[in-house]
Amino acid sequence: MWGVTKEDADILQKQINKVTGVEAHIGGSWTKNRVDIHVTHQEATKKYALNQLLKILDCEKQDVIGVGDTDNDLPLFDSVGYKVAMENGTDTLKSKADRIAVSVDKDGLAKFIEETLSL
Repeated sequence: MWGVTKEDADILQKQINKVTGVEAHIGGSWTKNRVDIHVTHQEATKKYALNQLLKILDCEKQDVIGVGDTDNDLPLFDSVGYKVAMENGTDTLKSKADRIAVSVDKDGLAKFIEETLSL
């Protein structure tokens, strides 16, 4: 669902998440002052995919960095040891981050990777 108010999105998200096997997350929108609701199967989420990858690679979550910019990345943050939110991200996501990277439109992810690799 695209371009709904945050208040409506909160209500819809709670209702959708009652459906077995389905997850709804609120994300940014191209529509000013609105949000989008991303609805997917529970096994098609970033969090689920990452957890499966960690099993395959025999890695622990504390060894993983997660990067996001909207609230639909909140579940991903649950599965990583170090959380990076982009400066242009939502306030909620940034409040959960260990670090805020420069905005995407200022090459923030590339700068973060370069800084991290140079440590």
